[in-house]
Amino acid sequence: MQDLHCPFSQTITTGLCGCRHALEVTRRGGAETACQHQPTFLQCESIAESLKQHLLPILGFENDLLKVPHSMLQKTMIGGLGGLDRLAGNAAGRKITDIGALAEQMAARVSTLSADEWQQLAQQVRDTKLRKRRQPKPALR
Repeated sequence: MQDLHCPFSQTITTGLCGCRHALEVTRRGGAETACQHQPTFLQCESIAESLKQHLLPILGFENDLLKVPHSMLQKTMIGGLGGLDRLAGNAAGRKITDIGALAEQMAARVSTLSADEWQQLAQQVRDTKLRKRRQPKPALR
């Protein structure tokens, strides 16, 4: 079976969200999440790309991995999922326990979101607070 690297891997690995299709795998770089359901993977991948394509310019960033801070990409994914969850009619601030179900519900709608809805999602990203590191990085010697 082909390894489908989940576009929301970091949010699942850190415990901020969950997904019934997620399978944690360990690689040289550490823990990652693989998707076990190709149709949902394709929907999630499409949603993740739409979030980056629409939200990063609103937030003042270019959709370029070399120019966007990693923390902003994380906030875009976490806040974007939270905003989509609210647009789906769920309560604000709840933990998303199944990204796959949200992707299945919102996949068709993402392509038809209005400019106002993208602005609402961007505000959700701005309001998202990432967890702070508990321990500082070890000093290089």
